[in-house]
Amino acid sequence: MLRNGCRPRSIVPCARALALAALAAGCGGTLSGLEYITQLGPLDSNPDKLVFVPCPAGTKVTGGGAYISPQITKLALIRSEPGTGGNGWIAHAGEVVPYGGDWQVGATAICTKVAP
Repeated sequence: MLRNGCRPRSIVPCARALALAALAAGCGGTLSGLEYITQLGPLDSNPDKLVFVPCPAGTKVTGGGAYISPQITKLALIRSEPGTGGNGWIAHAGEVVPYGGDWQVGATAICTKVAP
């Protein structure tokens, strides 16, 4: 369980909690129409994986998250962050030690229209 009370496999509720925290902190503009877009990478034995979840045209990323399946110590999330220019969410994961089995990384982007 993460410090905010979310379980690692429940990425969308965690991502929503992060977005609400950003709203409460004040994002400098008016936010509307939150969209949660989830994408899974391939389920295979490739030792390095990258998933990019783009936001729809006219929106910016306000939050996101990533997970690895299966959750074992041989795999690690290397990066989970907004894409350059706020156009989506990037998740990068890899094998810490050789695994050889099938696994995947998934990501969710929280996108919204931002009015000046």
